[in-house]
Amino acid sequence: MEWISRRYGSATLKRRLAVPLTLTVVAMSLPMITFATPAWATGPTISDFAGSYTACSSSPCGDTYAASSATLNSSTGLTVDSQGNVFVADSADNVVRMIPAKSNRYFNIAMTSGHIYTIAGNYTACTTTSCGTGVATSAELNDPSGLAVDSAGDVYIADAGDDAVRLVNEQSDDITTVVGEMGRACTLIPCGGVTSAALSTFLNDPSGVAWDQSTSSLYIADTGDDFVRVLHDGTVSYVAGWYDYLATVGSNSCLLSGSIACGDGGPALSTAAGFAALWHPTDVAVDSNGNLFIADQSDFSVRMIPASNGSHYGISGMVAGDIYLVAGVEGASCSGSCGSNGQLGSNVFFDNPDYITLDSPAVVGGDSDIFISDSTTSVVRMLAGSTRGAWNAGDIYTVAGQLQSPCSTPPSSTACGDGSVATSAYLKAPRQTGLDAAGDLFIVDSTDNVVSLSARLGPDF
Repeated sequence: MEWISRRYGSATLKRRLAVPLTLTVVAMSLPMITFATPAWATGPTISDFAGSYTACSSSPCGDTYAASSATLNSSTGLTVDSQGNVFVADSADNVVRMIPAKSNRYFNIAMTSGHIYTIAGNYTACTTTSCGTGVATSAELNDPSGLAVDSAGDVYIADAGDDAVRLVNEQSDDITTVVGEMGRACTLIPCGGVTSAALSTFLNDPSGVAWDQSTSSLYIADTGDDFVRVLHDGTVSYVAGWYDYLATVGSNSCLLSGSIACGDGGPALSTAAGFAALWHPTDVAVDSNGNLFIADQSDFSVRMIPASNGSHYGISGMVAGDIYLVAGVEGASCSGSCGSNGQLGSNVFFDNPDYITLDSPAVVGGDSDIFISDSTTSVVRMLAGSTRGAWNAGDIYTVAGQLQSPCSTPPSSTACGDGSVATSAYLKAPRQTGLDAAGDLFIVDSTDNVVSLSARLGPDF
């Protein structure tokens, strides 16, 4: 098949005509973005997209220059908008940065394709309840984590250390708080109310956000409170979790060894013990059918709330609004063997399933593939949404990294395997990933301080 090349400045992304590329972003302590081809295909390779395997020690960390020569610092979040622009939460630098796919003016900054620019934060951690409004690059953030972009190009930031969600307007470059009271973590459930005004709501270390274009809603992984919540029309409501009025935060966690079970197969939101409990959910994602997915980190699993009755990921009889485990074994982390490629998702083990990304379903109306970053085992794995080629719906496959084999220290392009097949390369603490419209997968390789790009190639796609 003919190869097609596409450039982000100096970085060339390749893919076959009939198959979308997969771009993976991995976050690690020495931040860097790399380009990687998937491990499931023969020949595709992984390579550096942003970052240089060196932690940023002082601002501006390579701003305005080629992204692959910049420095990052323990990046966590990443998202890609509909135009192919890549956004990275450079967490330890307390900024959000952008790598444009095309040269243009964004956020009131003239940008060059493939170069990197700060769009929010001033490289200083906010330590007060007043972290700044107005121009986004003059405001302060505190451990920015998950990111999401809406249809207008505005960027939502899970400002974890400030216990808030903030919004950067693409047209004005202004930053505002849209959920939470800055620096005031929830300590007593229901954290402002089961339904409450957005700015009267209390969050606790929110780590992930997801924009639902069909309903103009923002889903929030309220990590420290063990809930998933949703912002719609200025009001925040609970979506998943077990809440007991006036209970202290943490007492509502899923504890399989204790008195609380996780409630799979029951209502996603409940006031009854034993139902719908989460434990440190770190990310959320929503597909085009309205199905909601949760990275339930401390339960070592990925869970799903279907929007309609039916079968998904090899599980039949799902009921709309109930919660189900689709990957991982609740309460059991990976120790020794974590499971093999081709095993049912609910029979494999994860250690820290931090972030999840969905692609477009291979079958119209079908299920999306779910890309799961398992930071502690240093791999990105995929839960297949449909059966095609070598893939079986509901089974799991490693697509980047080598299980329990992190990149050596100090990291480098050679040590981490740039240019090799993605499943032969090494990652270290991969965090949030993002897909562009072509199917390229970006991976935040957090400890390696790079973002990697994986070309999603092969006849099965």
